[in-house]
Amino acid sequence: MSETGNCELQKLAQEFGVTDIKFQGERNRHLIDDKSPSIVRDFNKCVLCRRCISTCKNVQGIGAIDCTERGFSSCISTAENHSLNDVNCTFCGQCIENCPVGALKEKDNTKEVIEKLRDKETFVVVQTAPAVRVRYRRRIWITSTEQMLKEK
Repeated sequence: MSETGNCELQKLAQEFGVTDIKFQGERNRHLIDDKSPSIVRDFNKCVLCRRCISTCKNVQGIGAIDCTERGFSSCISTAENHSLNDVNCTFCGQCIENCPVGALKEKDNTKEVIEKLRDKETFVVVQTAPAVRVRYRRRIWITSTEQMLKEK
């Protein structure tokens, strides 16, 4: 399973009894982009489904990522392969939510947060981003804001 336990490809492989890879071949190797404050991109896991592109471009209206190159060299990336930190990404997290294989994941800052919470000299303020509320809403099977408001 992936770190988040949300890898659709692994779930399907388990469901259909796929335990080994019968076909070996050449693979592309990509650097992991962890420069952004909240998103880690590991396109070595990417299956080029383009869900992240569709979400970023068509749902969020941003278009920070797209498919670059063609054929075997195809890759989901930013313009000129810059880090998400250096393009018009708003770090909303919707690409992460729609990635079926964990090629995009949230940056884990848990250790740093716990250190700050324990530090008596640090004043801590908590703020949740819209992406956190969307992710929480999906985890508890609430499908719309209207449903969430009715349940209050």
